Amino acid sequence: MHTRPLLAERLNDGQLPHGKTTPHRHCGLVVLSLLLLLACAWCASARSAVLTVEKETVEKESPAVIARTSCGVVQGRTQAGGVAAFRGIPFGEAGRFLPPTPAACWHGVLDALADGPGCPGMKPPYGPPAVSEQCLTLNVFTPVAALGNASARLSVLVWLYGGSLVEGSVASYGAIENLVSGSGGRAMLVAMNYRLGALGFAALEELASADPRGVSGNYGILDQQLAMRWVAKNAAAFGGDAAKVTLLGQSSGGTSILAHLAAPASRGLFHAAIPRSGIRILIQPALEWTRGLEWSALPYVDGVTITRGSLEAAREGYSAPLLLQMLEGELDWQPDPALAALRSRADAAAYIEAKLTPGFGAAAARLYSIYAGVGGENETLPAAPAYALTADTGATCGSLALAVEAGAARRRSGTAAVFLSLVRARPHHPLFLEDCHTPSIYAFHLFDFIAAMSVGAPTAAAVSAWGWDPDVSYWPGSRCGPYRPAPADVALGRALLRQWLSFAEHAGFPAGEGWRAVDDEPGWPAHYAHGVIGDGGRTTSEVDLKTAACAAWREAGVGQEWWWIN
Repeated sequence: MHTRPLLAERLNDGQLPHGKTTPHRHCGLVVLSLLLLLACAWCASARSAVLTVEKETVEKESPAVIARTSCGVVQGRTQAGGVAAFRGIPFGEAGRFLPPTPAACWHGVLDALADGPGCPGMKPPYGPPAVSEQCLTLNVFTPVAALGNASARLSVLVWLYGGSLVEGSVASYGAIENLVSGSGGRAMLVAMNYRLGALGFAALEELASADPRGVSGNYGILDQQLAMRWVAKNAAAFGGDAAKVTLLGQSSGGTSILAHLAAPASRGLFHAAIPRSGIRILIQPALEWTRGLEWSALPYVDGVTITRGSLEAAREGYSAPLLLQMLEGELDWQPDPALAALRSRADAAAYIEAKLTPGFGAAAARLYSIYAGVGGENETLPAAPAYALTADTGATCGSLALAVEAGAARRRSGTAAVFLSLVRARPHHPLFLEDCHTPSIYAFHLFDFIAAMSVGAPTAAAVSAWGWDPDVSYWPGSRCGPYRPAPADVALGRALLRQWLSFAEHAGFPAGEGWRAVDDEPGWPAHYAHGVIGDGGRTTSEVDLKTAACAAWREAGVGQEWWWIN
């Protein structure tokens, strides 16, 4: 969910992105031990924490609901908006630095009333009060009316949270069940915890010798696969259709989706995928765990779990339709104070061109000019071009590269379609996310999901009737306080949620909904289609939206290996 502050780094040092670094294998078990101490700083060892819940953790006594899973009966609670919530259902056992195994079944009725403990990472999860290495639990949210209804056959959204693969949990995005209550009974949602940081992704030769795969790392991806197999067995118990599973992930959750598209064992576990603001999986022999671990982990191509990089997978063609979605001002998630201090478009142009010149020389002014019109002539949005510039080099051009390759594969081999979109709409109420003095005012990383969550937020009457906390019914915000969306933001969220649901139901967009696949543009391959989602959710299809900009960056030396964000 969080983004590495690439904007500040690149602009403040005034340099080109460095060349791609060749990862090194670090064998030191001492280093690994230190990582484990850091990862487990908040561990809770009691297995009972997964299965036990005190009544005080439930907002208010509400009618119980049950579902019969393949491993036993679970009891959940109904919530405002007609949602049946089942929390903390165990789906796996996590052996340290080993692939997960299915969770043991239980006798009697399992209370599924509270989130299970989060997986250890670089920071405590936002939601559960404790973490544990035995963290492989999942939450299910489904319309009450779908329970026990064999004919419901709802689309199943499998949610993968972000957090740079070093933090996050099923609780870290707040009331994600709002997607279900806002769906009008069209979908259920499953969210799982998965291993993070060193415990989730450490790749060392010493570990490979004990791993039955003969390799190491990517444990978090294996956890997700196990949860997806649980969904295949149990979706029907909650009114879902196991043949209509769509992966929905944000930030490093989107990265995980790209990993599954390159993972043989994930094939057939989902029929569509919507990675939003995700990064590409690079081909590399192993991960270096003594550099950069403070902010990110990465899946890597181990040849067994993940067999190819994202670009190679795109060239081969995808087995499931893909909706790649980015935002115009991604890095405004962590606003740059220097950009926030700018007061005019002229000041912004001078500032950014000066920062680009040491790395790009005479091309700096030309590169900036590509973005000069972003945000219109509104002097209150002077940094709009800068954030659009970094979004392209950090994310959008990489997505375009994947989409074009996959589109060519579809025309050549009949593989799945790829749809590409850019969210231009910005928040109408500024959000204070991390810095309580510098608001995010552009179309930032995560704003699309915040808007979609607002659609199903309980009404005032429901808040009163159910004893709900109105502040957590929307995006919970941060220490800076909760966020209440403007009507235009809710309209945007409604349009996005409708598009995601339509894509999930049809494994693509039916006529009259959404936009064309990249290769369905007349004149392909010389031209491609790019969806654009503007204020209030107004959606258009633009031709060759990023062709010129991405070509300019390639010409300037910003290669595809640098087109990623997390």
